[in-house]
Amino acid sequence: MNRLSVVATAALFALLVPTTSSYASAATQPPKAQWPARGTILRLPAIPWPNWKPGHRGIDIEMSLGDAVSSPVNGRVVWVGVVAHEPSISIVADGLKHTLVPVDSSLTKGDLVAAGESVGALTSSSHCGSRTCLHWSVRRGSDYLDPRWVAQPLLRRGSPR
Repeated sequence: MNRLSVVATAALFALLVPTTSSYASAATQPPKAQWPARGTILRLPAIPWPNWKPGHRGIDIEMSLGDAVSSPVNGRVVWVGVVAHEPSISIVADGLKHTLVPVDSSLTKGDLVAAGESVGALTSSSHCGSRTCLHWSVRRGSDYLDPRWVAQPLLRRGSPR
């Protein structure tokens, strides 16, 4: 093998073999959020730009009144209260704020929650018309994100894990 072939082979090998830092960066990525409820997705986001324009800033998941709502992430409760006549809870983790509406919760600001832990029960709302649903929104700063970008993949169309 001539010198040029050896150098080309070494360069190709260096590009194809992952380094320790590649593994480290993959390990430090935040874990995917869990779906806060099981049910049919009734409405997907229509996030406007700029963010002050009209739009739908989250996912609506069909549920029954009183069903348990789970925390999508390991995080800290930063809000429990009423916004626009709707009871809500917000949980922050990895720089993202997950807000769940309408949820009746006994948690308080500062409480730590684990992903999958019940944070309250679905209560009535007019958000989904005649159907009952959980509205899940995700924000980074003042920018809304599609919750599907941070969530574990769906098992089948229209139904969260």
